[in-house]
Amino acid sequence: MNLAYWLNLKDNLLLLAENREEIEAFMELSAKFHHQIGIVSDRYPLLASLTVLENIALMAMYHRNVPLARAEEQTGPELKALGLADAAGKRLEDLTREEVLNTYLLRCLAKNNIIVLMNTPAASEIEFVLGGLARLGRKLRLWIACLAGDAETYRRFALRTIAVGGET
Repeated sequence: MNLAYWLNLKDNLLLLAENREEIEAFMELSAKFHHQIGIVSDRYPLLASLTVLENIALMAMYHRNVPLARAEEQTGPELKALGLADAAGKRLEDLTREEVLNTYLLRCLAKNNIIVLMNTPAASEIEFVLGGLARLGRKLRLWIACLAGDAETYRRFALRTIAVGGET
């Protein structure tokens, strides 16, 4: 696994693993690079006791030492761009799946991540996240981790394919 090399690639990636244990090991390693890689996954959930806006602002406050008022101010235009302005005061249990995905995405932006990593997402979720990135006009890269046997599901997204154990 050459994660340092992959971080320097400018491509969106499809990362293929031979088994679930390999995916789990990759996700754990990626979490250690949390300043560069933002993980969009229920495995790293939103804090249920916080609102959408608070979940996003917390990342800017913690990772970039941005005061709360400034973090909320910076987040406003992005919330509007993704259609989340009306959901800013909602908590996790009141969100649609699309609102949760957009909140994860904005959480990545608040941390200044350069990569958004998704673990075996549905194709519709990838389309949704790619659409969100386009609406935001941000140049984040998308990485999809999946089992090698599931690679065909993601071929239409024109991702550079790399085996977690080496390049393919």
